[in-house]
Amino acid sequence: MKAVQRALRGHLLVDKRLHSQLIDEMIKEDPDIQILLDHAVEMYTFLLRGETM
Repeated sequence: MKAVQRALRGHLLVDKRLHSQLIDEMIKEDPDIQILLDHAVEMYTFLLRGETM
């Protein structure tokens, strides 16, 4: 069971890093993407709190 947990944790860490690299490359090509990402994070935070914008 521990081996499965370690494998899954490792997979999630690699997946997170790959997504980070992809987003970094996208931002380099089009800096306006950062504005959209910031807005998405803001909206997500509001939703988690049960608030509306």
